[in-house]
Amino acid sequence: MLYPLGELINSNMESSAVQIHSLSALFPVNFTYKYNKEEKLSGQLATYNNGFGYYKHDLFDNFQDASLSKKNLLVITDVKHLKTIFDKDSESVSVGNISGCTFLKAVNGKYLCNLNNDVYVGGIGEKLFVNIVPITKNIVELKTTKTRRLQIDKEYPYTARLSEEVLDGEEVERQRFEIDFKDGLMSFKTKTYEGYRFLSYGMDRVVRAVGLMLNNTTVNPYFFIPDFVSESSILYNFDAKTTEIKYFNELANTDNRTTVNIKEEQETNTNLLVSCSTKDISTLNTVSVNIALTKTNFSSSGSYTVK
Repeated sequence: MLYPLGELINSNMESSAVQIHSLSALFPVNFTYKYNKEEKLSGQLATYNNGFGYYKHDLFDNFQDASLSKKNLLVITDVKHLKTIFDKDSESVSVGNISGCTFLKAVNGKYLCNLNNDVYVGGIGEKLFVNIVPITKNIVELKTTKTRRLQIDKEYPYTARLSEEVLDGEEVERQRFEIDFKDGLMSFKTKTYEGYRFLSYGMDRVVRAVGLMLNNTTVNPYFFIPDFVSESSILYNFDAKTTEIKYFNELANTDNRTTVNIKEEQETNTNLLVSCSTKDISTLNTVSVNIALTKTNFSSSGSYTVK
């Protein structure tokens, strides 16, 4: 016999005797599963000359077990990677459209440096850490801290400096750059009183917005090589994967005590539990399914990690 929790508590408070209730006294509980978008499963339509046809889904290749009742269909699949069962709809987005953290170096291998807020190539000084912050498509700001960004002088020779000044109107152009990233080379173009110019460097190694190309001739080198701390691109939209992630958990290491830096990441395969309504199979052309990982130990493979 089962006891509704509320009545069982009340009965214990009112008397020491436990009241027994039948199953008919229980109320049904309805569970719902919320999701943010529909993902199409990878499959191929197979047809025959007699008109018979069916979808062959990669999800159900070599499944382990299945159960069909009047209400539900349950299937346990073989060990699979999530990427193999969904249609691919992700696209690679360039660093020009997203934020990215990088060190920049000239084609001669020397890094951009900062000395007293002046920016130059190579020599002594702090190696410049640049956060590429998107404003609109391919238009970015180059920040080194939350409030400090790269800014071009108003007058020629348009020297690049680090500033915490907040510009607006037409002046904000001196803090905005059109970024181009191709074949591992990056360039930054900005608007000056003399037209559009690239961030570049000359014999004195000072970074200025004076680079341009005339008749296929480069006037001052303006290509830089990014040394990314973050990824140079991301996959936008749905990217299905099952990953074991180990975070820094070294108590003696004060550098990582307040971070969530990933220590180790490993993609793993696992069995999948697939469920749907039997009624949907008989009445609908497209049926929504729930997919869940079946392993619930410390790792998705069901084993305890020792590292």
